[in-house]
Amino acid sequence: MTTPRTPVKSRGDDGGMRFGLFWPYQKVLIPSPALSALNPDPLDVDVHVELARATEDAGLDFALIADQYTPVTSDQGRATGFQDPTTQAMLWAVPIIRATRTLGVITTMHPTFLHPLHVARFGAHLDWLSGGRWGWNVTTGFKEEEFTLFGYEQMLDHDVRYELAEDAVTAVRAIWASRGEPIDVDLKHFRIQGRLSNPFPVQESPVLVNAGSSDTGLDFAARLCDYSLVNLPNWDDLVPLTERMTATGLAAGRERPAQILVGGNLVIRDEPGRAQEELDGWLASADEAASASYEKAVADGMEGYNTDGSTARKPPPKVSTAPQFVGTTEEVTEKLLDARRTKGLGGVLFALPAWGTDELRRLVPVLENLERAGEWRHPRDRGHSW
Repeated sequence: MTTPRTPVKSRGDDGGMRFGLFWPYQKVLIPSPALSALNPDPLDVDVHVELARATEDAGLDFALIADQYTPVTSDQGRATGFQDPTTQAMLWAVPIIRATRTLGVITTMHPTFLHPLHVARFGAHLDWLSGGRWGWNVTTGFKEEEFTLFGYEQMLDHDVRYELAEDAVTAVRAIWASRGEPIDVDLKHFRIQGRLSNPFPVQESPVLVNAGSSDTGLDFAARLCDYSLVNLPNWDDLVPLTERMTATGLAAGRERPAQILVGGNLVIRDEPGRAQEELDGWLASADEAASASYEKAVADGMEGYNTDGSTARKPPPKVSTAPQFVGTTEEVTEKLLDARRTKGLGGVLFALPAWGTDELRRLVPVLENLERAGEWRHPRDRGHSW
């Protein structure tokens, strides 16, 4: 058995920002016919391989591949390629991994629907194939239709889903740590005895990510994960949220609290005002029924966070209200630098409404500006993805 190239295992120790791409696992993130006409077929593997190489060349640290089992949208929305078809995160990771050398690849797996042994086994193989560049996006599920699809009478309670996810993370990490030795895991939701065959992850413990926005979800990420992905209502929430996450992580004995990565759309154009004009046009042309059904599913299945310490729960922000990285090269650079220097921004998960490789390459001058400002280094120069 050939041992893959072992990566440097340090994570974020250079103090620089981290950037990822929310991988285009469907044709459009906004159910807009205009976008649908622009974007390629999400099931064309060659397109994904080309995008993977462009993502790595640009200098992004990782790709995060989302996943879902069922669409929640109108027939018209589905006709634009919104949520149907979608790519399977674990399988689609393989060509992306094989086409790259430094790019981290994070795949979504639902412990609500997958046994920890499946997660541990799939994850170990993906980490092995990548030479230690794989991570797990721990997703509890938020759509009623997905739960009934798997035979549940109704969607599990929000906090129960996170309780189950914590047991799953505990079990998966115990399996990985066993390195083939016998294990005996006895938890509320899982009972595992025996030994798992090789291979095991190249990393001592692969990167874990969570995108929960409720109090329970944020605490889960702060205690158990390396990265927390958030859609902020506005930039002013970042500082208190970071303080909260840091305090929770330290109280749980974490040496390094989970790093917050802010999600937002990326549209860069040369002409001032042009990028915002295009984004506004895509949003305006979106199928209203598809948008409304998706936003309702999110509001029903997820709960928003509060930065004031209160226990009241709020719905999560809409994608369109989250921080946006829209403008000219100079404007996007300044927005990132200002958020870094005034709010402590640690990194961004960029979403590309129009996801051709040309759109991604528009980010390169921005990253070069950040490197000159001393706020970021290319992964190939620092030797690791995370």
